[in-house]
Amino acid sequence: MAEIGLPITADIFRHDFLGRSFASAARRCDERFGRPLPPDFERSYRQTLFEVLARDLKPMEGVDAVLDGLAVPFCLATGSQKDRLADRK
Repeated sequence: MAEIGLPITADIFRHDFLGRSFASAARRCDERFGRPLPPDFERSYRQTLFEVLARDLKPMEGVDAVLDGLAVPFCLATGSQKDRLADRK
């Protein structure tokens, strides 16, 4: 958002955008800043996000051992998108 000239701060991002769907965040952007996001913003944002996740996202230390050591059936759930759930090992 800063790259397209919006006066975004970490606090504004956490309060107004973090954890929201893209559609909700786009509406909030228009309300807060008085202008819509550019038409290609979502594509560009998602491309950058996936590049950063592929490069930087790592499993929490020890999580594999914890999951391997569970003696009861379990599942992991997330509200994230399928594209973001690719195996990152």
